[in-house]
Amino acid sequence: MKTLIYDATIEGFLTSIFYCYEKDEFLSRVSSTATFQNNLLDEFIEISTDKIKAKRVKQGIIKKVGINLFNEINTVFCSDDQNKDNVLFDYLKLIFA
Repeated sequence: MKTLIYDATIEGFLTSIFYCYEKDEFLSRVSSTATFQNNLLDEFIEISTDKIKAKRVKQGIIKKVGINLFNEINTVFCSDDQNKDNVLFDYLKLIFA
């Protein structure tokens, strides 16, 4: 399984979402540099934050579900839960399905 590692910012997380759709990598996991744990069986891909790609994903979320739900996604992203990345990733896959 691939693990996408981003810089712990919302823009980095959204860029990771863009990467998954661009590369058709839906069996990936997402982890920030702050919560990353090395696993010998995984392949790691470092995602560089791209504000343009992040903005496109943000606009896509807002178009699909509205600004209020995007704000709730952002609130969850700001939480201290260590599994928030993958919970949000799975949720966003459902939104875009």
